[in-house]
Amino acid sequence: SFTNIASLVGHGTIRIAVMGFANRKPRPEEMEAMKRLAAQAMEDGAFGLSSGLIYPPGIFSDAAEMIELCKVVADRGGLYTTHMRNENDGVIDSVRETIEVGEKSGVSVEISHHKTSGRGNWGKSRETLKLVDEARERGLDITCDVYPYIASHTLLRALLPPWMQEGGVLRLLERLRVPENRRRIKAELETGLPGWSNLYRSTGWDKIVISSCRKNKDLEGKNVQEIAASRKAEPAEVVFEVLWEEGGDVEMLLFGMAEDDVTYILKHPAVMVGSDAIPSAGKAHPRYYGTFPRVLGKYVREDKALTLAEAVRKMTSLPAQKLGLQDRGMVKRGMWADLVVFDPETIADRATFSDPRRYPSGIHYVLVNGQIAAREGRTTGALPGRILRKTPS
Repeated sequence: SFTNIASLVGHGTIRIAVMGFANRKPRPEEMEAMKRLAAQAMEDGAFGLSSGLIYPPGIFSDAAEMIELCKVVADRGGLYTTHMRNENDGVIDSVRETIEVGEKSGVSVEISHHKTSGRGNWGKSRETLKLVDEARERGLDITCDVYPYIASHTLLRALLPPWMQEGGVLRLLERLRVPENRRRIKAELETGLPGWSNLYRSTGWDKIVISSCRKNKDLEGKNVQEIAASRKAEPAEVVFEVLWEEGGDVEMLLFGMAEDDVTYILKHPAVMVGSDAIPSAGKAHPRYYGTFPRVLGKYVREDKALTLAEAVRKMTSLPAQKLGLQDRGMVKRGMWADLVVFDPETIADRATFSDPRRYPSGIHYVLVNGQIAAREGRTTGALPGRILRKTPS
């Protein structure tokens, strides 16, 4: 590997192993089986538990389930990272739920790629981070991470309501062929459902862009509104048809955040930088190539929203401390030499949404475990990365 890898065990992975994509609470014996799997993963070296509560099967779980699993993780000194249940209209309640899980289980908490998405939620980062601050004052070890873009990147099928997701992708595709199901989805996209993170309603069809698919390559980089106009079809029907044609394997970009919220979250002292990048074909999200240089070029040098020292802390020592890595994250005798040599005057991201696979400028060397892995914009062929395992505390 080029980089070091510290793994988390996925809540979804554990739940699928025990319950599949069942839309219900676990039975007592199923809960015990999930806890055993979480304990085993921690003993095998996982750094903690991750959850994606906006996706199946996490969407079918509740706070009580997460608390029980997080107790197992907390007992072994691990952390809980969560893609919260809702990052748009229900974002405040989702932060409250996340804090409840942390406080009732005793686990260290990380809110993954924190955002307040959808025009009606712009500015709510003030409220969400106030809740985080209050929880920290009460003694909860809670932090967040953020990527420096106003667009997110996920699966197109995440637009569909929870009942469509039950049973997995094949069942979803079967349901898509039923006209009555399509009518119901279209109605629910407009009205919403209690507790459902309705990504369409928080953005709109013109802000939802097809980023990657295998067959319909001509659609990549186009928004659903544009595609609907060219096909002379309803936007929702376009989503249904593209999902069907691609076997459900389609990715999208959602342009839902405000730059002001991104900056406000990034500046918070308990927030670190994370790319949340998905290796992807097509018109992928530029964050895969540009996240860290973008923070240093735009938010430090140009916008002066952060000092250089604070930005570096958010990318190095803060995440290392959160993971419990005692021998990484700082330039210090006895530490592993994971180093980036860059020019603060020239470092910049070059990846864009229209041309996402562009390497940054201004980085001279990257060292991983003391070996030069990249030099002047080119990899050296060295693969010094290691699998890191957490030592149970």
